[in-house]
Amino acid sequence: MTTPLICGIDEVGRGSLAGPLISVATLFIGHATGCPDVDDSKKMTPKRRERTFKQLCCSPFLVDFGIGQVSVPEINERGIDWANAESFLRAVNNLPTKPAHIIIDGVNGLKGGGHHSIQVEPKADGKYPVVSAASILAKVIRDAYMIELDSLYPGYRWGQNKGYGTQDHILGIKSLGATRFHRTRFISKIVSPQTGWSF
Repeated sequence: MTTPLICGIDEVGRGSLAGPLISVATLFIGHATGCPDVDDSKKMTPKRRERTFKQLCCSPFLVDFGIGQVSVPEINERGIDWANAESFLRAVNNLPTKPAHIIIDGVNGLKGGGHHSIQVEPKADGKYPVVSAASILAKVIRDAYMIELDSLYPGYRWGQNKGYGTQDHILGIKSLGATRFHRTRFISKIVSPQTGWSF
């Protein structure tokens, strides 16, 4: 009997002031309850996430994964709730094969795609290895992207805050203005007419 393919989905960057929203859909053979060293990515140190990311990429449990990225212009135009759902769908659509069952972290389901067995559960990234793996992959991928952007826009300290609303990031926006990688709806109360936009 063939073991069913289970998919886990999680996103990173929903509450960030800058950068894209990224979701990852991981494809496991079964639930892979013996998969080592996975957890909710928020509970892991950067070094542990990096190490586990590499382990997952050569693990017998991980069949493949798909990335769903929604750009800042899309978020600015259509809003974060749409972006969240869209990133899930893009991630699943980038898988090489259709899973038998999908587990999604959070409260938002999967719109479209014709999948019938979908489980939506808050804090699933700390309960199911397949979702923990998605959380880790999404976090490492997005963090690497924000670190790369930091070299182009060093005044916002994205290498440290990854685009989230830390004090140093907000101070950077107030003093330098916003970039094309900032989410206009998220920072409308930070950017003043005097500061303006520095596209």
